[in-house]
Order: sequence, then structure tokens, then C-alpha cells
Amino acid sequence: MATGYLPEELRQGRAWLLSLDLVCWDFHSIVRSLNDTLTLSFNGVYHKYDQLLPHLTGDISVVAHELTTLTIRHTEQWPEMSIMETFGNAEMKAWMRGATRSLSTANITLNKCSLQMLEGADIDNLETLGIEVCSLPSGQNDDVPQVLQALLDANPNIHTLNITTRNNDFDSPVIYKRLMKVLAVLGTGVRRLSIKDCGTMFEEINVNCDDFFNDLASSAPSLEHLTLRTKHGVDPTMSPRIESPHFYNLFEGYLKMQNTLKSLEYNEEMPVEAERLVATILQCPNIVDTKFVDGLPLQYLVPFSRRLDRLMVCIDLDITEVATEVLEKVYPFLNNADRLYLIVRDLEPPIVPIINEVIRRSQNKQLWIRIVPELLDFSDAEVFDPIAPVVESNQNLSFFRFEVECSRAEKGDLAALRNVIEQHPTIINKSTALTIETEYVPGW
Repeated sequence: MATGYLPEELRQGRAWLLSLDLVCWDFHSIVRSLNDTLTLSFNGVYHKYDQLLPHLTGDISVVAHELTTLTIRHTEQWPEMSIMETFGNAEMKAWMRGATRSLSTANITLNKCSLQMLEGADIDNLETLGIEVCSLPSGQNDDVPQVLQALLDANPNIHTLNITTRNNDFDSPVIYKRLMKVLAVLGTGVRRLSIKDCGTMFEEINVNCDDFFNDLASSAPSLEHLTLRTKHGVDPTMSPRIESPHFYNLFEGYLKMQNTLKSLEYNEEMPVEAERLVATILQCPNIVDTKFVDGLPLQYLVPFSRRLDRLMVCIDLDITEVATEVLEKVYPFLNNADRLYLIVRDLEPPIVPIINEVIRRSQNKQLWIRIVPELLDFSDAEVFDPIAPVVESNQNLSFFRFEVECSRAEKGDLAALRNVIEQHPTIINKSTALTIETEYVPGW
């Protein structure tokens, strides 16, 4: 059973299912077999194996005999020798071998002992490996590249690697070096790579972007899916935006020579320095799915003829300075995407005609529009009401979503649009087509 950030209804359902564990032993066996996801987190409190083992193997344990997902994490306060003592015990080793036979996903803190625990497990089906690169006492990571490479070599089915970096402001260079050591041993088996920065490590990538993109290209030549998520993209107040022209030039060069890449996800807002990169992304014949959480600026789009699974574009007040002829050349190509996402950052009257033009011309299978203005200081009806008749006139719309993210938005402001959607002959998702979020919801 999945754990973590679940919708409320699923969390309640999971709690209800676990409560059935107490009904009888037959129910217990069923619940236990379904509870195949386990997270062990060590945060500085010392636990011996004889304290941990009964929770994993005892008759009343609710942990499945065979896991599909195992997460083992610890902080720098947890001594490495304590972990080795815990998992080096013969009984714990036996449990690990049995519990990991069906393991498909493993998430660990990147250090020697965590890797060796997996290395000694009886794993045949491991496909996804998640590793957290963080600050650890010196010496603990000296042998990590060799041990990680041995693990990847021993498990050729690992095709997805998810890397999360965590650091303080003062140790970004150290974390960057550890990341580069990981990238150096990826090999041809890795098809999906995700790098998520929860600190300021991308500032080091920005400074050392030559090495980063060169090593990425040489160490993972068969990469098909790449995700880069910066801290700034999640919380702009915590980290500066990447605006270096050199970074985006190298990013563009990497995409041009990485002809196996099929999908690309990036969560930074695209500055003017990235205009050429946007053109390359649209014209790369192999990239069919793009997810740019903040969207590609509409005015940067260039003509492209191939089909895309997904295209995310954005508009703000800057677009009002773009010549109408430029936009007229862009609009037809938006229909080359099966799923079109339009992110509207500034919602003011001059923006509305552009929104309407996108809706009017849309022939996409799915059209999503998200309104994310910082504030509304004018009549909401002045903006929303003109959109309703355009939606009504487009009989090509099938799956349509119109989301407003603003603390001042009221359901009454969207009454005209809501009525149109309810009566629309071709929109199939009427009950979910219109939503209002009063708090920030990251991404899509």
C-alpha cells in the first residue's frame, strides 16, 4: 500500500483498511499482504536489531513478508556503525533477503552501508532506485561510487534513478561533488533520471554547467526521460533563479546531441536567455513529452510540425508587447499537442483576448487553463465573463479544465463560465472542469 502524501479520501481509506487488521487473523493476513511499502527512518535514536525485528517479522507485524517498496533513511546523527550493527545481524540479513525478493523500488540515503545493505539483499526485480545525497560525516562516502556501481552492475533491471540533494548554504560544493560522482557511474542501463534539489545545489550546477552537461551526456548515453527540479522552482523565495545564458546554451547543446531523450521536465521559469532552448525543445524530433511547470513563454514558441503528448505554455503582461503578427504565427501550432496547458501569470484585461484566442482555436484532446495571478485589483467579472461565450462557441472541447488560484476569487465571479460548462454539448468532465484554489498548489 502506498504511503506519503495521499489525498484525504485515500488516507482515510488506508486507515480504515488497516483497522480491519484487528478483526481476526484472516483479516490480519490480508491486510499484511497488502501493506507492502515500508519506510525505516533513523533520526539519531539508537535502535538495536532485537528491538526492530519483532515489528518486521512477528506474528502481529503488519509489514508484508515481501515488499515492493523499501525506504531506509538516516541523518548524520545516526552513526554508520549503528546501522551496520543493526542490519549486519544474521536474523536481520535473513529478513532482508526474504523481504526484498519482490522489491521493485528502493529509496536510501547515499552512503556505503545503505548501498551494502541492498547489495546483500536477494533482489531480482529492482527497477527504481532513489538516493538522497546529503551532508554526512567525512569518510562515510569515500567508497560510495564503487559500491553504487557494483549495485547497478548487479541489478541490470534498474532503469530509473531518482536523486534528491539536500544541503546547507555552506556545503553546496561538497554535495555537488557527490552528485557528480553518482552521475559518473550511471551507465547505459539507466533510462529515467530525476534530479531534485531541496537546497542550493543547483547554484553549483549553474557555476559548473560545462562539467554537468558533459558528464550527463557521457555517463547516461541511453537516457530517455530527464527531470530537473530546482529549489527556486518550488519556492522562489528560497533560491535565486537560473538566468545564466551559458547554462541555457549548454542545456540546448545537450538536448541536440541526446537523441534518445523522449521526455523532459524542468520547473524553472524560462527567462529571456532561454529563448533558443525553447526553440530546440520544440524542434527536437525525439522529445514528445515536455513538462515545464511554469510553462514555456508563448512568445518564444517557434513553428513545429511534429505531435507532442503535452505542451505547457505561459503568458504574462510581457506578451502584450509582442506584435500580433508574431502570435498569429504561433497559435496554429498549439494544436500539435494532445494536451495543452496554458498558465496565466498576470490576469488583466489586455491578457483576456489572448486567452480567448487560444480557447477559440483549440482542437486539443485536452485543454487546461490555470490562472495564477499574484493579485486581482479590478472587477473579476470584467475578466472572466468574456471567456464564457468563447468556451461556448468551441464545439471541439472535450476535456477542459479552468483553474483559478487566487485568495480573492469567489465562485460567483465564475458564474457565467460555470453555466456555459454545465450546458456545453461536448465537454465530458463537467463536474471537474472549473475549480478555485485559494492556496498555492505547486505544479500540475
